[in-house]
Amino acid sequence: MVRILELEEYAAKNNIPIMMKDGIEFLLDFIKDNEVTSILEIGSAIGYSAIRMALLNKNIRVTTIERDLERYNEAVKNIHDFNLEEQITIINDDAFNVELNQKFDLIFIDAAKSQYIKFFEKFKANLNCNGYIVSDNLNFHGLTKVDLKDLSRNVRGLVRKLNSYIEFLETNTEFSTTFYEIGDGVSVSKRKEDEMKKNAFTLIELLGVIVILAAVMLIAFPPILNQIQKSQGGVDEATKTIIINAAKLFVDQNDDEFKTVNGNIYCKSFDDLITSGLLTKGMISGSEDALDDKLIKISYNNGYVYEIVNTADCTSNTN
Repeated sequence: MVRILELEEYAAKNNIPIMMKDGIEFLLDFIKDNEVTSILEIGSAIGYSAIRMALLNKNIRVTTIERDLERYNEAVKNIHDFNLEEQITIINDDAFNVELNQKFDLIFIDAAKSQYIKFFEKFKANLNCNGYIVSDNLNFHGLTKVDLKDLSRNVRGLVRKLNSYIEFLETNTEFSTTFYEIGDGVSVSKRKEDEMKKNAFTLIELLGVIVILAAVMLIAFPPILNQIQKSQGGVDEATKTIIINAAKLFVDQNDDEFKTVNGNIYCKSFDDLITSGLLTKGMISGSEDALDDKLIKISYNNGYVYEIVNTADCTSNTN
């Protein structure tokens, strides 16, 4: 804790903006409460917030971007002093030049205030489906709530930009945002349910393609598959894949039946999939004997798990 205080004192002495104490505590609690493990930070400064976030949990990974070389070098030194090089990746570049392929549970925007909208629009593609975008300094030391006529020209322009960002969040059709009067003003944005469903529909389409391709393989290579089945004395992997993918589609299409409650277990027959049109008898041709007296066990524990089990080994349990 002493080293954290030293960072705070260094920032104050050198006029380096870091998150206010109640603001950073809010952010850390939010990360813990929502089990966030991957974070993208826009604006490292001296690495203060990235270090605080990484210290929460050894499983947390932070990617942080800082364009100012002097601050970047100070952040690298501080990250090294805390032995967090394996958890924190820091990039010295303008954020608009950085292209990332990975997805993050949380994106933290705390950089040039005039560019917040552009940061949001650029990096929202790097957000996990259920992720959050957190923005700091929305009050800008209370200046976003005063009459613009009382401000200098330069400050007035910056405040206008921040007010435009706040309006952008309030009227955004893709994300819903909650504003908190904590620290210097914090917002938390999350994709709206209908937008997440659109993304889920894309995944359903992808699974459908996989099912079709697997079916084509079964039709094209039945002698090979039959031989594999005979040699293994069970259900071949290709047939298992088709059944499991069909079960995933079944869950997606009947989400009102399947509740995301840990410990829930659902037992479904192959006829359920056939009746729904997601599976045909031709797809499992040659495996009928191996599938006799078997069910598809669908269990939920922070995510769905799909298994083909004996009927006696599947007992439905729903809450």
